[in-house]
Amino acid sequence: MSHDTQPRGTPDERGRLTADIAQTRQDLAATVQALAAKADVPARVRDRAGDLQERLTGLGAKAREKAPQGPAVRPAVLYAVAGACAVAGLLLWKRGRS
Repeated sequence: MSHDTQPRGTPDERGRLTADIAQTRQDLAATVQALAAKADVPARVRDRAGDLQERLTGLGAKAREKAPQGPAVRPAVLYAVAGACAVAGLLLWKRGRS
């Protein structure tokens, strides 16, 4: 069993083969990195928690912007309703005495 150490094929074929090997190595490295990232559950949980925190912070800011500033009912309206209730109560009380 002898091994021939002489390169075979044309220089063009060897160049393509070398480029294919380099591309395969890059693809393999990317695959290994992707698998390592998937296997790192604590880091994925931290990333997801950070994303959710940013989202909730944004939603909280929007809610504060949309919330009414100050009382929803004006005091004048409140006094008018209280006065109307007082007049209605007096009328009912007077009617009940008659």
